[in-house]
Amino acid sequence: MRTRVCGLLLAGLVVGAVAAAATVTAAGAPGGARLADPAVGPHARDETRHRGDHFAFAPAQSPIIARRSAAPLAASPQVVPYSGRLQREVFGFAPYWSLAQSANWHYDLLSTIAYFGLDVNGNGSFSTSTNGWAGWNSQNLVTTINAAHQAGDRVVVVIKAFDEATINQIVTSGAQSAITNTINAIASKNLDGVNVDFEGSSNSSYPNIQAGMTNFVAQLAAQVHQRLPGSMVSVDTYSGSASWDGGFFNIGGLAPSVDAMFVMAYDMGFGNLSGHAAPNAPLNGWTYNDTTSVSQYLSKAPASKVILGVPYYGYKYSTTSNQPYSQVAAGSSASADNYSGVLDDFSCAVQLSRAWDGTAASPWASWWSPATADPCAGNHNSWRELYYDDATSLGQKYDLVNAKNLRGTGMWALGYDGTSPDLWAVLSAKFTAAATYDLTAVPHAWAVNQTQTFNVSVTNAGFQTWPAGGPNPVRLGLHFASSTGGWPNQVRSGYRAWATDVRISLPADLDPGSTAVIPVTLTAPPMTGAIVLEAEMVREGMFWFNQWASQSVSLAPPSWLATYDMSAVPRVWAVNQRQTFVVTVTNTGNQTWPAAGPNPVRLGIHFANATGGWPRQVQSGYTAWQTDSRISFPADLAPGASAAITVSAQAPAAAVSTVLEAEMVKEQQFWFGQWGPVALRLAGPEWIATYDMSGAPRSWQPGQTQSFTIKATNTGNQAWPAGGTTPVHLGLHFASTAGGWPAQVSSQYRDWLTDQRVALSGDVAVGQSVSIPVTATAPSNGAVPVLEAQLVKEQQFWFGEWTAVALTNVPTSWLGGYDLSLAPRVWALNQTATFNVTLTNTGNQTWPAAGASPVRLGLHFATAGGGWAAQVASAYHQWLSDQRVSLPQDVGPGQSVTVSVTLTAPAVGNPIVLEGEMVKEQQFWFSDWGQVAIAISP
Repeated sequence: MRTRVCGLLLAGLVVGAVAAAATVTAAGAPGGARLADPAVGPHARDETRHRGDHFAFAPAQSPIIARRSAAPLAASPQVVPYSGRLQREVFGFAPYWSLAQSANWHYDLLSTIAYFGLDVNGNGSFSTSTNGWAGWNSQNLVTTINAAHQAGDRVVVVIKAFDEATINQIVTSGAQSAITNTINAIASKNLDGVNVDFEGSSNSSYPNIQAGMTNFVAQLAAQVHQRLPGSMVSVDTYSGSASWDGGFFNIGGLAPSVDAMFVMAYDMGFGNLSGHAAPNAPLNGWTYNDTTSVSQYLSKAPASKVILGVPYYGYKYSTTSNQPYSQVAAGSSASADNYSGVLDDFSCAVQLSRAWDGTAASPWASWWSPATADPCAGNHNSWRELYYDDATSLGQKYDLVNAKNLRGTGMWALGYDGTSPDLWAVLSAKFTAAATYDLTAVPHAWAVNQTQTFNVSVTNAGFQTWPAGGPNPVRLGLHFASSTGGWPNQVRSGYRAWATDVRISLPADLDPGSTAVIPVTLTAPPMTGAIVLEAEMVREGMFWFNQWASQSVSLAPPSWLATYDMSAVPRVWAVNQRQTFVVTVTNTGNQTWPAAGPNPVRLGIHFANATGGWPRQVQSGYTAWQTDSRISFPADLAPGASAAITVSAQAPAAAVSTVLEAEMVKEQQFWFGQWGPVALRLAGPEWIATYDMSGAPRSWQPGQTQSFTIKATNTGNQAWPAGGTTPVHLGLHFASTAGGWPAQVSSQYRDWLTDQRVALSGDVAVGQSVSIPVTATAPSNGAVPVLEAQLVKEQQFWFGEWTAVALTNVPTSWLGGYDLSLAPRVWALNQTATFNVTLTNTGNQTWPAAGASPVRLGLHFATAGGGWAAQVASAYHQWLSDQRVSLPQDVGPGQSVTVSVTLTAPAVGNPIVLEGEMVKEQQFWFSDWGQVAIAISP
């Protein structure tokens, strides 16, 4: 859980906190302006937040251990090197109010820890009534020193003074006392040096304070190095101090004496935009910024002595709006907000808006603080605007440190990030050997737009686990670049160094010391020449790592080349004939052929009158090719790979082609420069068929309908189309003689008694067979000698082959069987009754249930049996009633059907039978009937 640290309002520090810029003197640094000293120094300002705090420090009890050294020293150097794995100095201030959090610090990502601190009195003694003195003698500090020494880190003591009168006295009359007390303090706790934090400004009341400061630091450094060899002496300076020589610090005078200068490059917003919310430590822009400050320092001191300080805090303002750099509300002042406090604010703020300042290269946020019930407990009744630094902005400052080869960086202050890992992660990425790369599997030879697959091995050589997922995963960045140098080179080039930037995810979280083998599929950019392929890890949304590896590669121009295997292409074709075969194509160029997209590569197949590919087609005025078919690839085809493409091609209608040619085409762009031809012989079209009529019935009755199958085989050289304007159909005809269409013509079109056309179920290729289901009806009158099958190409011609089968003719019979067993036997006059009658077709003709002459059941009460014949013989007096009942459906020979009958007895008379007899309406009554005896009750 984070401990929320509320910022103390710093009255009077917004307006006029930094003196206005003045004209540069002759001794001024690059930049063109004198950047004045602040009225109150950054560390002095921040300590005021804790001046009234009470700390219950436990007294020191444990012994202090000496710093672990990487190897024995052959001689005592001026400064003992840091013995950890950091590549640059990382100098962290540990103020007394943060000691309780020291267990959360990553000592392996620090090189120097500066305890802040001991207050120096004007006479050179240390004040023993301060919280800093209580912390100095606490077990908390001993624990911190021992943890740091175990990690190989230095621990130095900060001696501090924040008003000009005291500082002036120290650096003049109290200098030697202060130096002696400092050396004794270092030795008493087995420390590794001292940091001087005197924050004053040039003051006419103390005209010699700058010279005294320079002289004091020189004496201090000389005596500390002499008495305690290997100790580090550093001094804290302002961001604008190197812009001129007239301020509190003379950078050119201090540089030769000290081991390092810690540039307090923060609290710049007060001087840049007085009275407005402003970035705390801008990278660029305004008067005070990191880039300008570093440039000025490097004009007066070696890079090896410059430490760029960064803030682990920002400032909140009550403002008149939520716009960038909004004016500060009247009567309000800025309040500092530690990074952990920033995260807490984001968890409670109302109407929170977060943004990025591109000039400052740092984040900012705004939200509304209501007058009451503020979830963040502010109750300001105004907009709140916050400018701060996070891992992303700090990462860019660290890039500046690396790009300018500074000694390192440092933070004010340790503990301000709470338990968040973000700021430690960016330190690891930028200043440790956080990543190593194995690029031995990277291909050296590439072609423009070529895609290749290989492995890159990445080792986590830092101290932090790399997350593979989450909002800020670590990924492998791969880029083709004009020169090596990683992200710094990309920035220096105006973001033009990288031709591509591909990010590849890790397969899983990667622990320190572990290696991941990452499969990579990469496409070269559309450029040629010698370039590099560079690998660099990136923490997405936060920072690039400070390590990269590159491999020189060459990019060849693109080549689109192909070879063709046409061995399976048929050499003999007929006009309009379609044949299927395989063409095997090999990609012998250096470009992957795309199978899809706006410009896919396809196989072109064309019948032509001469070989020569696309050039010949152009030279001929586009007459060389009779056909041009394009066949798609099933998938992209990489260089060196082959694809067997199934081709279905149709010869042209005229026998003028002499070759069949294959040639690749990149659609809408170009034809390949290679083609594969085969010589052809084109034969005339042949429409030939054989028929299998073994399934056709031989016995037929007049008007009888039967279903069967005829099998036809394509023995010609043309595919039979089942559709289109002139499809091939099966012609089926009952005929008086066999002989197909020629017999029909010679008989003056009287030979065929019927002509039925049956469609094919689909196109029939050469050599294929098709089974055709047929339902045919024999003519109603007369004997039929043959049933004949012959294919026809509609509207064009009949095939020259046919097959006929001789038929046996059977007379028609319309016979029925009647089951009247359910009919009532006793009826009353006018009585209505409902019952079922079952009918059976015992003839050889299907009974139609509908049409012009349907078959129906006739039911009649009669004075005697005998059916229709008896009715006629009685002069139509025998039937007392005649009711017709429709069939529910057609009834084929041998089939039965049950019909429901509702019948009414006659009103008069004395019938003795109920008779059923089938009738074919408008034609005839059946010759058989069924009857049951009945009686009429009185």
